[in-house]
Amino acid sequence: MSFRTCIHVKVNGIQCQSPALRNSLRCYFHHQHRRLKRAAVLSSSLGTSAGRLSALDKVVNATLGNRVDPEVARTLIYGIRQAQLL
Repeated sequence: MSFRTCIHVKVNGIQCQSPALRNSLRCYFHHQHRRLKRAAVLSSSLGTSAGRLSALDKVVNATLGNRVDPEVARTLIYGIRQAQLL
């Protein structure tokens, strides 16, 4: 019996071998993982100190609430820090 496997490639370079969801290219975990990534949207202005603090607060709360992947949170925090340097 043939079945489609998840197309996600892990950090170590090995492809996920879990069965893909019906009508999807990803397994349950990686399909949900992508949805969590999309949920992390910052609407604050990074041009002000208060805006950066608000954005940082949103990222930390989303990470602690398991609504965003820690890798994505790390990238967002890096972007907030870069905006502070400008």
